[in-house]
Amino acid sequence: MPGSKRRHSTVAVTLPLLDATVSESIRLKAHRLVRRAGLPWTDGPDVAQDMTLHVWTRLSRYEPTRASPDAFVRMLVAHAAFTVLRDRLRIRRRAPASLASLAKDPGGQPSEPADPSARSLEDVTLAIDVAAVLSRLPLRLRRVAEALKTSPVTVAARRLGLSRAEVYRRLAALRSAFEIAGLGEKS
Repeated sequence: MPGSKRRHSTVAVTLPLLDATVSESIRLKAHRLVRRAGLPWTDGPDVAQDMTLHVWTRLSRYEPTRASPDAFVRMLVAHAAFTVLRDRLRIRRRAPASLASLAKDPGGQPSEPADPSARSLEDVTLAIDVAAVLSRLPLRLRRVAEALKTSPVTVAARRLGLSRAEVYRRLAALRSAFEIAGLGEKS
C-alpha cells in the first residue's frame, strides 16, 4: 500500500507469566530465603512480593532463541531471590544508623574522638557487622574463625585438633556465611 508505514513483524511468545506454579515457586523460595538468611518471619510476604515484582518487570526480556520459557522464569526467580536477599541484608546491615548517636555525649553534642587515629565510621561499622555474623555462627565455625584470626591454617588445625582439610571446609562455610551477610570480597 503506498503511503502506509511498514511495520516490523514481531514474534509473539507465550510466557507462563506468573501462573500458579511460578507463584508457588516464588512463595517457597521466599520462605526458604527468610529462614536461611535469618530474616524475621514476618518479612516472608514482603520478600515474596519483591521477588514477584522482580520477575514481573523482567518478563519482557525473554528471548525464545536463548532458553525455554520455563527455564527463563526459573532463572528470573533465582536471580530475584539473590537480589532481594542482597538488598535486605544491605538494609539490615546499615540499620544501626544510630552509630552517630552513640558518638554523642549526653548533652546531644558530638564528642571528639579521644584518639586522632581513631578508626573511621566504615571500619567501626564493618567491625560491628563482622562481630554480628560471628555471634550467629555455630560454635564449630566460630572456633575456626577465632583461631584463623591469629594463626595460619596448619597451626589452627593443630590447635583445634582438626585436619587441614576440615579447617578448609569450615573456612568455606565461613566465607559463605559472610557472603550471605553481604560481607563477601569486593570484586
